Amino acid sequence: MTYKYVLIDTIDVNERDVEHELKKHPNISEVEHAAVEDTAMADPLFENYNIILKIEADSIKQIEDIVDSDIRSLPAVNNVQLFSKPKMR
Repeated sequence: MTYKYVLIDTIDVNERDVEHELKKHPNISEVEHAAVEDTAMADPLFENYNIILKIEADSIKQIEDIVDSDIRSLPAVNNVQLFSKPKMR
């Protein structure tokens, strides 16, 4: 099992609808709205995104397919970025 974090920029008026839709997906284990807002002031990386989620799947390819087919296809989604958690020593 592997995972990626995904940052999503949505059309603001539809943000909650996107979150609700994402929570239904079986491979999405976490959907957070406030996490990105809380860190936006501290880290410019997050300032253009309003949802962060964690996708778990059997492979990176499967995660990329989920992002392409199930997330990018949502009409209120403007931009998507995938990130891995840094490995700790």
